[in-house]
Amino acid sequence: MNNILKDVPDDLDSNLSELYGEVLADDTPSQSDHESSLDYLSAQQERYTPEEEVGRGGAKKILRVYDNRARRYLAMALPRTKAGSSDHDSFIRESWITAQLDHPNIINIHEIGINTENIPFFTMDLQTEDSLEHILRRLKNKDESYLRRFPRKVLIDFFIKICDAIAYAHSINILHLDIKPANVQIGEYGEVIVCDWGLAKFFGGRKSQNLNRDLLELDLIEEDSSLVKGTPGYMAPEQIIGEQASIISDVYSLSALLYHLVTFEPIITSKGVTIALTQTALGDIKKPEELTHLSEGLSSIIMKGLSTKPEDRYQSVIDLKNDLVKYLDGYVTNAENPGLVKEALFFFRRNKTICIQALLFIILIISSTAVFISNLQQSWKSEQLARVEAEENAFKHQQALALYKRAKAQGAKVKKEFSGVLLGQAQIFNNANYANIPEKLLQSALKGAQYKLEQNPDDKSLKDISLISLFLLQRYEEAQQYLAESHKFKYLKMSLNTALKEAQDYNGRNVPLTTFVAALKGLREFGPATQATAYRAIAYDLKTRADFNNYELVLEEAFMLWNDHWRERTFQYDKKNQHLKVSGDNFANLGITDKFGRILLLPYIPIKHLDVSNSEVKDLTYLYGSKIETLDIRRTFVRDLKPLRHIPTLKIIIVNPRQFSEDLLSVVPNHIKIIKKN
Repeated sequence: MNNILKDVPDDLDSNLSELYGEVLADDTPSQSDHESSLDYLSAQQERYTPEEEVGRGGAKKILRVYDNRARRYLAMALPRTKAGSSDHDSFIRESWITAQLDHPNIINIHEIGINTENIPFFTMDLQTEDSLEHILRRLKNKDESYLRRFPRKVLIDFFIKICDAIAYAHSINILHLDIKPANVQIGEYGEVIVCDWGLAKFFGGRKSQNLNRDLLELDLIEEDSSLVKGTPGYMAPEQIIGEQASIISDVYSLSALLYHLVTFEPIITSKGVTIALTQTALGDIKKPEELTHLSEGLSSIIMKGLSTKPEDRYQSVIDLKNDLVKYLDGYVTNAENPGLVKEALFFFRRNKTICIQALLFIILIISSTAVFISNLQQSWKSEQLARVEAEENAFKHQQALALYKRAKAQGAKVKKEFSGVLLGQAQIFNNANYANIPEKLLQSALKGAQYKLEQNPDDKSLKDISLISLFLLQRYEEAQQYLAESHKFKYLKMSLNTALKEAQDYNGRNVPLTTFVAALKGLREFGPATQATAYRAIAYDLKTRADFNNYELVLEEAFMLWNDHWRERTFQYDKKNQHLKVSGDNFANLGITDKFGRILLLPYIPIKHLDVSNSEVKDLTYLYGSKIETLDIRRTFVRDLKPLRHIPTLKIIIVNPRQFSEDLLSVVPNHIKIIKKN
């Protein structure tokens, strides 16, 4: 290990040099111009060439080394001491535990071994980015460039990724126990890496092994193996008083980290170790809103996570993350113990437009009711006057009676008009929540229309509501009886005729798939004007159908609906290999967005390999929720590759050699392989 190669070539391959940037700008070992790759690889007797020490702490040192076989730079960790193997147990245990962690937000271990001097080592990714500690220091000093790059929303996004990493570790029974800004690296493009698992230990079903070692920055309290270990300001109170650490201990550390992220100050600022530990154990912490402008919701999340009693904190990292996501989405957090008034206030903030519309509707109802009551009062006055006059004069009695009947008829007319106002609100095409509860809304609209039809059997608007409700509920035969008198939904005739030709006996809420596809085909053949109806028909089917076998038939018909000028059409689905090929002129839409939301059909069909080459597709967000592994986007209009970050199953994308610049390709996650070919 310590025998460094004497003959070191001068150049590093230019592509690798560009990849590693300034950190690797020095002369590095390379292959001779007259030497084959196989000869070069065979000649490498030593795997690693040490270059320089980049860090050290109480128990280990970190070297930057060149991997002669893989031709890349790595970080190598070595114990500082050269004592016997028994003193190196904690070092080896750290490498073993870290090697078990396979997550995009956790440092990668490449090799664990023993060098020629019988000293253990392990290699890992060479981290050249900023640590979160460095970023927070620059933010605290009001560095303008850092303030622009790292607003609070970005920092909270970093925190959510850290939560994902720690939650993953907990899922395989590993605690970190030293979460702090210094142990988090932030990449140039927002990559988040949790490092330094030196205090980690197993819990639960596996034997607990406390990894007893110092950190690179010597802030570990370790004078005796019996003393507590960790970083003041991030250790949970139960760790300080010697109780058993648990998942909830990491929750405390994460909450302290979130406190630091939003205030730029740690929860404990005292430099004295004893004072810092005492303040932590007693919960003597300033509320974050005392240091910076902060909402009550975010402050409540932080302080709940920093409770001195473990049972008062979030009981898992997922609980902490979910409450934070609720805060970001505008919901009341569990930490706030919300009452009805606060829930209503947050609901109004999230749905301001709908609430204002509802308020205007209520005002309309009140106004209509006031007019109705006013007319009734006037009618009552007229009646009283008629009675008085009747008592005074027999002749006027008959006249007063006629006036009474006329006023009563006027009141009935007002009442009927008022009912019409209410019924008009049953229109299902303007309900923002239709895609979530289509069956409930359709049944409600149908029931209301049927009830009113008993009183007004000639009302065509009521028949229209019955027709469209029955059609969307897939009760095609019942819908057909209203078709002849409809003046608004005549276009359903072709769809109903096509569907009823394919009709089969069925039980339940959905017609057979072929019948439903026939109905969609009838809508498509009528023209683009039917897309709103098709959107609602598909939304209902997705919410109510139990078996999605052969649902690629619906997908093909939907693609033709959403791409009405699709020419030279190709739609080939191989169910056995789960491969879908779609292409053609004017094929651009993989889904549809209505004014109240969007429909994603691809998640309902087993597809591992999706080929949309030679098409006009440009929006990849319609792939969210699918389980594709390979994506071919050659000769398409795609320019934004960021949506690929949200397709966790994706492994390979295929592009043309000059289709994307390196800047555009840089947003593709590292675990996705990019294949360039014509």
